[in-house]
Amino acid sequence: MPVPKTFSAPNVSVTPKSLPTNYVRGVYAAPPPSSADIYPLRVANSILQALVFEEVREKRALSYAPEAFLGSGGANTGGIYVTAVDANQAVSVMLQQIALLRKQEVNPEVTDATAQDFLTTYYLGQETNAAQAGSLAQAELLAGGWRTADEFITRIRAVKPADVRRVANMYMKSLQFVVLGDPAKIDRRIFLQGGGLLEKPTVK
Repeated sequence: MPVPKTFSAPNVSVTPKSLPTNYVRGVYAAPPPSSADIYPLRVANSILQALVFEEVREKRALSYAPEAFLGSGGANTGGIYVTAVDANQAVSVMLQQIALLRKQEVNPEVTDATAQDFLTTYYLGQETNAAQAGSLAQAELLAGGWRTADEFITRIRAVKPADVRRVANMYMKSLQFVVLGDPAKIDRRIFLQGGGLLEKPTVK
């Protein structure tokens, strides 16, 4: 099993590129698929995706497709991604949504609805024999055995608001940002907020 990733402080690295927009990706260290925390974190990530889409695209039109993501590797990461002319504002809004998940519990109706939406997508992705075989193989290799694939639905449905807040605080921090764009237009202080909580930054 790969060694889990750990990030002790937020960081931002800007690569100068002459582009019409800035490309931003920030990652945090996430638990592997074998961890019990992966289930509430998947729900938390889905809630975060809905929040950043509403706040960044629908309310402010800062980006066409802001994204919150969660990987499924042994040395796992989750994070946020956005392309924006005003990267500072877009990232600031996204970090505010992370801070919201970390500071207060969502309503139970939100976790229930999010779990149901997540499971609908999951079922759609399991319609072929190849997809089902892939899920079993991934569970065998990374999640402690193929039988854990049968627990997926039950564990997602069991996620409570307190679980979402707990894993948001545990994992959604010390984001490592990579930016492609104009360094003069990037305010590093915004990127080093660490989800709205004070953390010791490092800057490259």
